[in-house]
Amino acid sequence: TVLGTISSDIITYSVSNNVATLTPNTQDAATDGYFFNENKTITSAVLEEGIVTLSNRTFRACSNLAEVELPSTLTTIEEGAFQKAGLVSIEIPENVTYIGTTALGACSALETVIIKAKDITIANYCARGCANLRSVYIYSDNVVFEQDGRASMHFTNLESDNASSITYYVKNQNVADALNASVPTTHAKGMKIASIDGATIYYTR
Repeated sequence: TVLGTISSDIITYSVSNNVATLTPNTQDAATDGYFFNENKTITSAVLEEGIVTLSNRTFRACSNLAEVELPSTLTTIEEGAFQKAGLVSIEIPENVTYIGTTALGACSALETVIIKAKDITIANYCARGCANLRSVYIYSDNVVFEQDGRASMHFTNLESDNASSITYYVKNQNVADALNASVPTTHAKGMKIASIDGATIYYTR
């Protein structure tokens, strides 16, 4: 767990007044993972421009981390990056191309996910078991919902198979079709897929 400041050739990690700041020291920087793992003091985080990869478990179990600011340079959010964090909402920047397994998993306070990425692959179990998740906005032109041989549960608000009360807002029919096809009926009780403005309902379960 970072206390104060830790600096390497790649990135500087610091915590001040309960705010975590990540500063790149090299072009196309990646976080080294685990530095903030289970840090209970952090309430917000800022990743500065130049960071391209948010590594495995960087903010895992930071239960008081309620908000995070992600840079436009970010392209990859790896497995478990925010798992069990205290996030209420998160906005994924437009250059992100991949969100890993359990990247947002078991974030019990998470209510809203906004994905601004243009083209993105979302791993299975990306946001599984987010008890208060109600709205997922997907502004992407193209989305691949990755499968791994297990039941598809990219976004759920229970640990098991129920995605009740989640409404997805998507940019176009193609994304609606891909999302609908990725979720078995038994895993989508109460699921709704609508246009971004909510005017068109593509699917209801």
